[in-house]
Amino acid sequence: GDELPHHDFSFSLLIMDWSGKQGRILTGDGRLGELYTPQRGFAFAGDELPHHWLAADATHAIFRRWIKEGRRSALVVGAWSRPLFVGGWEHSDATREGGGEAVYNVQTPSIFIDIRIPRLPDFSAHASLETMSVAELCLFARRHAFAGYSLVDTATGGSQPAHHVAPAGSGCSDGCDSSAARAAQRLPAPVCTRHHAIDWNYVGAARARPNKWRIEVRQPDGHVWKEWGYARDEHGQHVYMERWESMGDDQGPCVALRRLPATGEAKGQSSGGGG
Repeated sequence: GDELPHHDFSFSLLIMDWSGKQGRILTGDGRLGELYTPQRGFAFAGDELPHHWLAADATHAIFRRWIKEGRRSALVVGAWSRPLFVGGWEHSDATREGGGEAVYNVQTPSIFIDIRIPRLPDFSAHASLETMSVAELCLFARRHAFAGYSLVDTATGGSQPAHHVAPAGSGCSDGCDSSAARAAQRLPAPVCTRHHAIDWNYVGAARARPNKWRIEVRQPDGHVWKEWGYARDEHGQHVYMERWESMGDDQGPCVALRRLPATGEAKGQSSGGGG
């Protein structure tokens, strides 16, 4: 029976649906489960799932192992904002009018953190959470945050599965075995798989598909890149796309720190020049 705050009612409803909308975009309007399957050429292992190592309480050990093995990449190192998120029949941007969000994605050669905050009403009149109504707290809680390790495969991870639609003009339909289709399948495409150590959305029920996507970097400056959902539909279209832009001069040395639970000490990974 608590009333929504004294803001525009339709805008409040828009923000209340923000988390749901983010999920619909990410899954191509709910199609991710049917599209991201081994039968369609998108096989994945259990240890690729974003919460696999978190559920096993093994993120510290596996992250240290990956660091020692040199499994790092400078491809998208930096601090990034997201002006556009598209998937299914919807899109989200950085504007308040569209019920959009401010997104901050900080990526080192190994560790990342991703924070997404909807353009909320002005709550500056409140001295603390205690002065907010239940409805206002519901609006204020609409924000996402997760962090972990980004594994980037620049060699084979981005090769297109053989079922994909051939390029226009190749004279092939889905599954065609022409030389043009085979060449398209061999196009290199760096792919990132993210493993979560902290996640706002992990409450015992793990995600059923990897947080895995293709990386397309604008050349030659590298200040803009696109994140393309790994799975594709029957037309060869990616399930979703996120466009990322550099937030400034973020090409210098970077360091990531994570506290070890046993000793309370910090474990850091550092790298000069974004390498």
